Amino acid sequence: MIKKILILAVILLLFGKTLFAEESLQNKIIEVALGGMTSYGLHEAGHYLAAEAVGGKDVEFGRFVTWNGGVDGKTDNFMVSSAGFMTQNIGSEIALSIQEKHKTKSYFVLGILLHNFFQETFYHEKKHYDDLHNMEKNSDLNEDEIRTFLAVKSIIDLYRFYHPDQKWSIWASRSMTGTIIGISFNFQF
Repeated sequence: MIKKILILAVILLLFGKTLFAEESLQNKIIEVALGGMTSYGLHEAGHYLAAEAVGGKDVEFGRFVTWNGGVDGKTDNFMVSSAGFMTQNIGSEIALSIQEKHKTKSYFVLGILLHNFFQETFYHEKKHYDDLHNMEKNSDLNEDEIRTFLAVKSIIDLYRFYHPDQKWSIWASRSMTGTIIGISFNFQF
């Protein structure tokens, strides 16, 4: 099941724009929805792959990724908790880079970025205690700082979508993605 979802997410990420050549409102809405679903799939797939990689037992990919044991220690728990944000931000970077290369605006990419923004705003405003709480609990990082960092990253990505000629936003976005990856892997060594 996870392999099929990952393959679909990669296909949509790479070819989502060409699936809907007609610029009707209906197709724009479908593209935004598919982008959002792709970002959600990448987020949950990141948790799944990380849990599998660190030996999680009974890992299941349903509405959310769950596992029963096998993820021991702060390092492994931090990796699994942060993997969703890491993979969705890598997906955003790939999508934005493809869009910038082709000098187009894709509603599919907008859907990815809107999912990231609303998800990270949801975490920011509602203090959702799953990924962020586990990241704080298993590291020296503060939950509010993580939440704010991710929210600012999603805002910069949306700015970058609308202003691809602003080089500062490209490099700020890429630096923040690198920081997310660096922090996650820092706890592995």
